[in-house]
Amino acid sequence: MSVPIHPDWLLERATDSGLRVRVFTPEVATQDPLPVGVYGGWASGNIEAEEATCIHVAVQVPSIIIAVAYRLAPEFKAPAAHNDAVDALIWAWKNVSGLGGDQTRLFTIGGSAGGNLAISVVLKTLDQEINVTGIVAIVPVTVHPDGVPSKHRSAYKSYAESVATPVINKTTMDIFFGTYNALSIRPALVDILLENYGAAPTDPSISLLCNPRIGELPPTYLVSCTADPLRDDARLFKQELDNHKVPNKITEYEGMPHYFWIFPQLKQRAQFLDDLVNGIWFILGQ
Repeated sequence: MSVPIHPDWLLERATDSGLRVRVFTPEVATQDPLPVGVYGGWASGNIEAEEATCIHVAVQVPSIIIAVAYRLAPEFKAPAAHNDAVDALIWAWKNVSGLGGDQTRLFTIGGSAGGNLAISVVLKTLDQEINVTGIVAIVPVTVHPDGVPSKHRSAYKSYAESVATPVINKTTMDIFFGTYNALSIRPALVDILLENYGAAPTDPSISLLCNPRIGELPPTYLVSCTADPLRDDARLFKQELDNHKVPNKITEYEGMPHYFWIFPQLKQRAQFLDDLVNGIWFILGQ
């Protein structure tokens, strides 16, 4: 099975030049509609960087994957990326049949900041006529370190412990959150966050652990790595899903850093890709 040349679509909007999405459609023998995943950090990443994962998921599930070229911070402040992801989800919902997809098996998927978007867009569209079957949140951002709810603070340790972790560490996350500049290692957090992202640390669309509607989410598959400042983001979000009796599953990779599967020489990469496909089957089968 393969994925032929994939088209880019430009979603026309009155407010700007449009939103680019790329559609990955596998060549399959069946004529049955396929599941459809909307794939979506704030400051880095693009469609091309995620292409290998999109193709793998499209072929192995199989499914149609819609990758979103959402606007990035700090050039575009919050909620630009979240609004783009919502627009892409609405577009997918309206056009899924024309793409050869199954509207009853629509899911969101993303990694890191994109993992935050995968959850956040579902929360943002709960009151719309969009039925999302499940969520795949890979090493997601689920809370700002200064917005951790009091009941979770004692368990939120990975951020402080990740001073020297590879790929990303505490300093990297400070930069992503807008808390680092040339003048001070840690300036006034809320002022900088508001300036760079237009959002406070407890904003429930970014600090998802603060969102009161977690219990309304569909089945969710989470990925966590132990050598990652975001380790506890996934663990604590799973705890909230458990508390609200939302079907969920988490796979944790011991000793592995954030986004380790981008390194093809790592033997754990193949295991991650297999687990990812199984995780998608998990949410689709609930």
